[in-house]
This record gives sequence, structure tokens and C-alpha cells, in this order.
Amino acid sequence: MKDRIPTLDGLRGLAVLLVLWAHLPVDLFGPAGRALYFAVQPGYLGVDLFFVLSGFLITRILLADRARGRPLRHFLVRRFARIFPIYYLLILAMWLLDPGSHLAWCAGYLSNFYYAVQRAPSPMEHTWSLAVEEHFYLVWPLAVTWLPVATSRRVALLGILPLAVGLALATAALEPWLPAQADSLIYRITWYRILSLGLGALFAFGERELRADPARLWWTAARFLVPALLVLPTALLVDHRFVGPIMLVGFSLLSSALFLAGLAAHGTGGLPARLLTLPPLRFAGRISYGVYLYHLPILYAFGVQGSAPGHPPDLGAIGSALLASLLVATASFYAIERPLLRLTEAGRRAPRRSSGAEAGAPAPTAQALGPGA
Repeated sequence: MKDRIPTLDGLRGLAVLLVLWAHLPVDLFGPAGRALYFAVQPGYLGVDLFFVLSGFLITRILLADRARGRPLRHFLVRRFARIFPIYYLLILAMWLLDPGSHLAWCAGYLSNFYYAVQRAPSPMEHTWSLAVEEHFYLVWPLAVTWLPVATSRRVALLGILPLAVGLALATAALEPWLPAQADSLIYRITWYRILSLGLGALFAFGERELRADPARLWWTAARFLVPALLVLPTALLVDHRFVGPIMLVGFSLLSSALFLAGLAAHGTGGLPARLLTLPPLRFAGRISYGVYLYHLPILYAFGVQGSAPGHPPDLGAIGSALLASLLVATASFYAIERPLLRLTEAGRRAPRRSSGAEAGAPAPTAQALGPGA
């Protein structure tokens, strides 16, 4: 089984484009664009798609490392080298330009807790999702590495998934006694958003079976899509407290359906595969971490975000901000991220013992993962 799945690069590119769309003025494309925005919820969908991709690809790498006897420190070194340098470079730049207490929360990867309660607009607000992923990276690799494979799979299925949904429902019921609205907490706090990461992990455990029959994989994607389309509209009908759990479950199902469709499209040569492997979309996927990390501060710098009410940005400012985000992310990828990845890849190629194909997983390359991977 080949270790790189090009269609997933395209899905990652799609996810970061959805996030960019979410941070543009809602009325940019007129009433039709506004209606489409509220129907798609591009911010929620884009981040959730990143979470499913990260859960899958991280677990896939961990299973391959386990099967080949690589110690956990190799994985951690690669992840830290991938994530930390440009993340803390941005925090340093923001501290020099606009210091504030929120940067300490960002530096400690606790910004999801901060922004769940403090709702004031901020150019670093988007780092909440990177905090969620970092918490996942610190705990989940221990389970995959130290527990039997079947046990870690059960932890994802019978532990992570019901825990996330159960806590979301309990939070909604307890909203009057909480420090923020239930939907804000459920949207940003780690123990809820691990639902999508856990689903991605389960897909990694079952990758061999899923990819054995592409036609069946398409039907599996449909079985996630149909309940998603049934669940999400009910958010318009229920008490506002329960919108958070509905959005959590609905978008996890929808993102999983898109992921499975991307996986099914791989190697088929059909229209979905051709669209997802378009070079610009795949390139956007490769630099997605930088685009995600830099875009919101740049949008603030150009006045696209944070402008005074009644003074929307003009199209020139929006276009310049988007172009600057892509250029900065591209420069960051080639000048910082890729050289560091190559250094850490040298450690992966060091001699290692073989422990058999316990996990039944391929040996992935350093395929770029979610927004914080």
C-alpha cells in the first residue's frame, strides 16, 4: 500500500480555503453568498475536516512506527519540529507588535480555554484549534504506542467518542452554571472536539479494510453523510443550549463523510480524484499549516478583520491580505518548515529493529497534517 494519499492533500487544501472563507466579510458575495455561508458554516467545517485528517494521519504514522519498532521520541521530535518553530515565531512577532495577556495562553497551548470564555475579537483567536490538536498529540501517541493495538482502537471507539458526546450533552444541560455559553465551550474545548480526532483515528485503524473495496468505501461515506444532513438542520429547531452538541455531532459526521470520499477517490482517476489532485489545491494543502497560522493576523493587519462597524474593507484590501497570507506561508514552508522536516526525516531513516506488521499499516512519509501538524 502506498504511503502517500494525494487526494488528502487536496482535502487539506479545501479545509484551509474554507477557513479563509470563514474569516472574510459575510456580505462579500451578496445575499446569495451570505445564505451559502450560513448553510455551509465554513469555519466549523474547515476546522473539523482538519481534525479528522489529523486524527487519521497521526494515528497512521504512529501505527507504522510501532510496527517498525521506532521509539515514540522519533514521532515527538518530528511533530515538535513541525509545529513549534513557526508557531512561536508568530507569537514572538505578535508580542513585539501588540503584547497582551492572551499571548501567554497561546504560548502554553491553552488559547482554546481562553477564547472559549473571552469572546473579544483577536488576531490570535484561531490558535484555539492548534491547542486542541497539541493536547491530542501529547496524549494519544502514548495510547497507540503503549497499549495493544486492539485496546487503543477500543479506547477510540468506546472511550473518546462517547465521552465527547456525553460531555457535550451534559454541558448543554448545565449551561446556566457555566462561565460561558455551552456552544462556545463545546466549539473550542479539547474534550469535546476530540470527537472528530477520534473518528479520524478509527479510520486509520481500519484503513486496510476501508481501502480494500473502493465501492464499499463510497457507501460508507454516504452512511456518514446522510445522518449529518439529517442532524445539522435540527440545530434550527432546538433550545439554543443544545445547538452545540448538534453542531459537534453533525459536523463530525459531515467531515468524516468528506474524508472517506477523499480516501475512496484516491487512485480512481474519476472526477473527485481529479479535482482533489489539482496542483493549486494540493499545494494549498502542503502549505496549509502556514496559511492557517498566519492568515488571521494578516487579515487584521490589512483591516479585513477588526475594522470598525460600518466600515467594511474594500476588495483591494481583501485581495492583498489573501495574497500576503499565501506568500508568507509559501516563504515559511520553503525557508523554515521543509528544511526542518528534512532534518527530522534523517532520524527516521536510522537503523531500527522490526517488530512485525502488528498494526498492518503503511510507513507514511511526513505528509503534512492538519492546521497544527
